Amino acid sequence: MLLVVSSRTSFNKIFYLSLIVELLNRRMPYLKIKSFNPLKFFLFGLIIGSISIISYQNYNKYRKQKYINVVESEIKEVTRFLLNDWNNNSFLKDFPPPQVIPVLRGSRIQGACGNSKYDIGNWDIGGSSYCDLTNTIYLVPEQLKSLKKEFGISTIGFVVAHEFAHALQHTYGIRLRGPSRELHADCIAGMFLKAGNKKLGITRTNVLNLTEAAYSVGSRSHGSGPQRKYALLSGMGVLPSTCSTSNMQTLSKGEINDQYMQELKQTKSAYRLIDISKTPFPKNLNKYSGNKI
Repeated sequence: MLLVVSSRTSFNKIFYLSLIVELLNRRMPYLKIKSFNPLKFFLFGLIIGSISIISYQNYNKYRKQKYINVVESEIKEVTRFLLNDWNNNSFLKDFPPPQVIPVLRGSRIQGACGNSKYDIGNWDIGGSSYCDLTNTIYLVPEQLKSLKKEFGISTIGFVVAHEFAHALQHTYGIRLRGPSRELHADCIAGMFLKAGNKKLGITRTNVLNLTEAAYSVGSRSHGSGPQRKYALLSGMGVLPSTCSTSNMQTLSKGEINDQYMQELKQTKSAYRLIDISKTPFPKNLNKYSGNKI
């Protein structure tokens, strides 16, 4: 830890130190302690302190940049897979995939993506999001860095896949609002991630991290933690539930209370009935179209 003291405090310490040295020289000259100029000593300490601060700041900058590079590399890998999957999908290849743009948190987009197409104005980006008016996904590396630090690198894939799911909703003209829209996107994100688990290297531990991330970001607008877990695991084929719009609407209303939901409500990661290492209920985007997703 770097300790920074005021110049006044430092000068006082140096003054008393020089006084002690002078007294020792007078009382015990055989020690031959060299006296020193307090001002020179203070300037020397100031220079050394400044060098230490600069080195510390440069090291922190290096660490942050290295962390951002890892995040951006994962964004690139997941985005490449999802774009290829989109272009090779028989239902989607005739529709333009979304463009993906990393931006800084708090960036303001001018001229598009208000609350609706009739409310075009400034749009402040607080986190990763999808703009249907321009078919654009905005990703915020700072947000993804925090998720990676807490839940592992696979959570970056979850966020990117979730925003791609919103693009899919827009492409198919799926009109959902509120939590049901977000839960539906979580479910489709699970389908995307399950389809790319080998290419993206998603392991059982990664799935646990994904569900913990989904649980942690539960909210009134996106669905509760257990609901988001339920939707994600449904899309990945771990649960027998489907990603249909009607099913996600039922989920958002709290009307699904089967044995799996009861278990997700009771605990975060210790499952008895749910085996996340198996996907006995595979979901395939090619089997769905329109509001049947």
